Amino acid sequence: MIERVWPKNSSTKNGNRSERGDFLIINKPAKLYLNDGQTFDGMMPAWQKDPSIGEVVFNTGMTGYVESLTDPSYANQILVFTYPMIGNYGVQLEAAESDKIQVSGVIVSEVALKGSHSKSKSSLLEWLSSQRIPILSGVDTRALTKHLRSQGTMIGCISPTAVSVKKFRLPPPVFSSFRPVNYNKKYAKKVILVDCGAKENILR
Repeated sequence: MIERVWPKNSSTKNGNRSERGDFLIINKPAKLYLNDGQTFDGMMPAWQKDPSIGEVVFNTGMTGYVESLTDPSYANQILVFTYPMIGNYGVQLEAAESDKIQVSGVIVSEVALKGSHSKSKSSLLEWLSSQRIPILSGVDTRALTKHLRSQGTMIGCISPTAVSVKKFRLPPPVFSSFRPVNYNKKYAKKVILVDCGAKENILR
């Protein structure tokens, strides 16, 4: 069963919640602020306190959110998922493209509280919370994607309070290893990969 997690008028005491704890409640109003002045309403979990900034880009995939969120090419970016429901098959870490979540924020229309898959290690919300990656749910991602397609990618900020995005500057992402790593040592020929954000699938 999939549950909607961003009602703006909840009749329950704690809003939407998982049986695994109130830290998964998504009941705090927040917005995405873009540096062209446009804003998009949504809801965020109560544990998110500080603004999160990044280059706002979108992904149109129906599946593969674990791979996308761990892809080093998305470092310093706020990733918008255009597919209406994200998180319904949980998190399978063997599908990850690196050893951590690389994005600086996640924006969805709806997120599943639980994931239904035999290999799932946790729900998407638990995984994001464990690495303190902010999520904004209940967003009109169709309108946001149309805006980004017409205006181009731009810097944005997920925040529960009003912010001026124009003053922010993105730091350079750091995702490469600082030491050489050898793979498949048994082979005689050598291929050198310069890691400027390579994902695991390139190595595979």
